[in-house]
Amino acid sequence: MRNRLPLAAALAVLAACATTAPVVHLYDLAAAPPPAAAAQLPLTLRVEPFTARAGRDQHEFAYGAAGRLYHHDLHRWLLRPSEAALRAALEGLRAAGCFLRVDGPGGGSAADLVLAAEVVRFEQVFAGERGEGASVALVEIEARLARTRAEATAAPLILRARGEEAIGAPDREGDRRGVRDALEQALSTAIAELCASVAQGAASLAEEPAPRAAPAAAAEIDLRAVAGIQPLALARPVVVRFGGILSEGSLDRLEVLRRVSEHRCAADTDLRWLRPPSCMAGDLLQDALRAALGAQGSVRQSGEDGLEVGGVLRMFALDVTREPAEALVELAAAIGGASELLVEREPLADSSAEAVAAAFEAALARVAARVVLLLEREISAAAPVAAEPEPPEQRLALRWRAPAEVQLRAARGSARVARLEVRSGLNRLEVLRRVSEHVVEADPALRWERYPGEVATDALLHALQESGAFPGGTAGPGAASVHDFEVRGVLTSFHLELQEGSWRADVSMELEVERRALSAEAGPRAAAGPLRVQGTADLAGRTGEEVAAAMSLAVTRALEAAVVEVSRAAAELLAGG
Repeated sequence: MRNRLPLAAALAVLAACATTAPVVHLYDLAAAPPPAAAAQLPLTLRVEPFTARAGRDQHEFAYGAAGRLYHHDLHRWLLRPSEAALRAALEGLRAAGCFLRVDGPGGGSAADLVLAAEVVRFEQVFAGERGEGASVALVEIEARLARTRAEATAAPLILRARGEEAIGAPDREGDRRGVRDALEQALSTAIAELCASVAQGAASLAEEPAPRAAPAAAAEIDLRAVAGIQPLALARPVVVRFGGILSEGSLDRLEVLRRVSEHRCAADTDLRWLRPPSCMAGDLLQDALRAALGAQGSVRQSGEDGLEVGGVLRMFALDVTREPAEALVELAAAIGGASELLVEREPLADSSAEAVAAAFEAALARVAARVVLLLEREISAAAPVAAEPEPPEQRLALRWRAPAEVQLRAARGSARVARLEVRSGLNRLEVLRRVSEHVVEADPALRWERYPGEVATDALLHALQESGAFPGGTAGPGAASVHDFEVRGVLTSFHLELQEGSWRADVSMELEVERRALSAEAGPRAAAGPLRVQGTADLAGRTGEEVAAAMSLAVTRALEAAVVEVSRAAAELLAGG
C-alpha cells in the first residue's frame, strides 16, 4: 500500500510537476535489393497497388499472440505495410533487371504482364499465449501474375512469398528498433522470393501456346464421399462442436489449382470445383465425425458446450511437380487443445475429372481418419468430471469518496465537465484484468453496474463540485449555460493489473482544462494539458466485494490527484490571461 501525503503537501508537490505528452515513434523500412536476374525477358510489367488483410495495413506496429492481433499506439510506420511492400517490390523488380520495364500503379503505357498482391502477414509474432517469450518478425505476401492481352489463354499464376526473422533481446522501454530491423530483413527476404517467383512465372507465361479458337467448357468436380470410418468405442456420450474448415490465401477458388513449384500455383482452366474446397472438405469431415461418434455422440455447429473441432486448409491442389501428378491435401487440424498439420497425397490414375475426384476423395478420407484418431486421443485424455455450475454473475457498484476542499483553486469562474472519452476496449461492463503487457482478459462472472466511462465522468464532476475547485460552480455534460472553463479528457485505464505477482486496481485519466473566451476583455482561449492522474489500490482478495472495494479506492485516489491538477491548471490559466 502506498504512502499518502497530507493533501496540502501533495498540492505543493503536484503544483511543481510538469506534464509531457506521449512520444510517438515513427519508423521507415528499406528492403535490401534482390540479386540481379540471370537474363532479361522481352516483357514489360505493371505493378498494381498492393492491398493488405484486415488489421495488417495500419500505421501502428502490429503484433500477434495466441491467434489475436494487437497494435502499438505509440510506434508507427511512416508508410502503411501495403505501401512499404509495394515500394520494396517496385525497387526490387527494377533492380533485378528481369523485365524491359517495370511500371508502378497507373503506368501510362501498356504492359505485357500485370502483378497484383496482398500483404497477408506483417507483424511481430510472440511464442507465448500472453504476448511474452521469444518472438519473430513475419512477412507473407500473396500475388497474382497474369497476361494483359485479351486473347491470352494461360491462367493467372498465384505466387506466395514469405520472410521470417528472429527478434533479438527485447528493446529498452519505448524503443522498437529491434522489431523494425527484423521486419525489414523479413520484408527483404519476402521481396527477393517474390521477385524470383515473378521472373519464373513470367517466363512460363511468355511460352503460352497460341490461343484456341473455341476452348471446351471446364469440367466441374464435386467431392461427396468419405469411406472407411469406423465407429469409436465411447464410454460416455460425446458432443463435438464443429467449427468448419477455413482456407488459407486463395485456395478457396473454384478453379482446380496446380502446384507447379514450391511457392507457385497455377489455376487449371479445364477443371473446376462445383463448390469451394473448404466447403467440400468441411462437409466430408463432418460426415466422418458423425460416422465415428455413431449413436453415442452428436456433432453440432453452434453452442458453447462440446469438444471443438476445426481446421484450416493449407494446400488443396494437384501437385504436378511429381510423376505421376498427385492430389495434395494439407490441413492444420485443431481438436480441443491439440493441433497438428495433416498432409496426405494420392497419385492420379489419369488426368480425367473422374480420376481427380477419386484421388482427392482418397486423400481426404485419410485426413479424416487421422482427425478421428486425434479426436479419440482427446476424448481419452479428458477425465469424466461432473459439470460444475457456472458461478452466478455479480454486479459491482463503486463507492468513491470526494476529496476535501481544495486550497489551491481558481480565483473566480465556473466550469463544465464534458463527458469523458474512453480508450478503446475499456468501456465494458465486464471487469477487465491485464495479465501481461499485451493481454487483457474480461471476467464473465464480475460485471460493473455502470459503464466505466459513465462512472469516471460522474465521479470527476462530483469531486470538483464537492471540493469547491471552481467558486462559480461546476456543471455536468448536459449543462446549457456558458462557463469560464471546460474540463474534458480520456479514461485511459480502468482494470485490475498483475504487478510482481500481486493484483491491484488501476484507474488513470488524461485531462485537459480549457479557458473559454467569454468576452473580448477575457483574452484568447487557452488550454492546459494533458494532465495525467492515476489511482491504484492493492486487492485484499479476488471476491466481488474485494474487487469493488479496491477499485473504489483507486477511483478516490485518482480523483484526489485530478482535483489538484485541474484546480492548479485553472489558476495558472487565469494568471496567464
